[in-house]
Amino acid sequence: MRPYIVNLPEAGESSVHDATSKLLYSLPETIEALARAMAPARADEMDFAGLTKLSTEYTATDQRSRYGDMLWEVDLRGAAKVLIVVEFQSEVDHTMPLRLLRYTGSAWLEWARVRNPGAGDRIPLVMPVLVYGGRGRWTPPTRLAELFPAAGTAWLAGQPCFEYLLLEERREGTDLPGDNLVGQLVAVARARKRAEMVRAVEALRKRIGGEGEGGALDRAVTEWLKHVITDVNAALAIELKAATTTNEVMEVIKPKGKWAVRWYEDGLDEGRAEGMERGMERGMEQQRSLVRRLARRRFGADIADRIVPMLDRLSDPERITAIADAIVDCETADEFIARTVNS
Repeated sequence: MRPYIVNLPEAGESSVHDATSKLLYSLPETIEALARAMAPARADEMDFAGLTKLSTEYTATDQRSRYGDMLWEVDLRGAAKVLIVVEFQSEVDHTMPLRLLRYTGSAWLEWARVRNPGAGDRIPLVMPVLVYGGRGRWTPPTRLAELFPAAGTAWLAGQPCFEYLLLEERREGTDLPGDNLVGQLVAVARARKRAEMVRAVEALRKRIGGEGEGGALDRAVTEWLKHVITDVNAALAIELKAATTTNEVMEVIKPKGKWAVRWYEDGLDEGRAEGMERGMERGMEQQRSLVRRLARRRFGADIADRIVPMLDRLSDPERITAIADAIVDCETADEFIARTVNS
């Protein structure tokens, strides 16, 4: 079966999140897991043995190649087909219902151009899904109808009815099955403590292990993990850079016990030979240094410089840890300053 070309609008430069997500969701096992996690009743009607990835590249009238995100076709049990339209976002976009409606409409039109349906032929059903990996909460509506102004029934009856499924990777909300690949990925993204992260990555490692080690899924999951982990702990970037499997990711995050900040207990262990007091100070200084680096990565050098005097005054490791938590939790620099410096 010749894959058809989908006429999607031009995309800008992809973020690291979008790039690693596209790699991950270019695999059939991830798309099946996504469908089963987000719409289990509908997924039960799908025949995933025939799942087909379709191109989202086309040549526009100006002869330049354009790209969209992800599109898959799957058969329902029977004669019907479904187009699974997947969009990746790392920033909030309040026009998303319109954008996804456009992507979906373009997919339908290109399907009709390639298949040339006759009278009585049916077009595919669609399942649009937005995978959002940003830090802030996703606030745009998932239903196009919520963008319309208040109007009478006669007006609303003539407007398109469209709704997409939303997966917020970082935010608690939709409960996903723990034995589902996408559910296990989301558990990593939502981890707030080192132990939670280690357990979540270990679940993925066990899922992929054995003959799957080093395979396409293992490599894609590894690239996604490297982005997610270093996004909250920049200090691990160098060590994770060479990792090519989930086993190697575990070697980095588990034995050394690193997560968000280097806990002051690590300094105690390293400093026992130098004495308990000296070891505690070393551990806290490492904490301060990593918190400054995280603040610079998250909010910029100016904000990182503003918290230096406050960090230097703190002698309680839990207070320093609370500032690191604020870096992860706060959505803006102003919110972070209000929660820490101005509190």
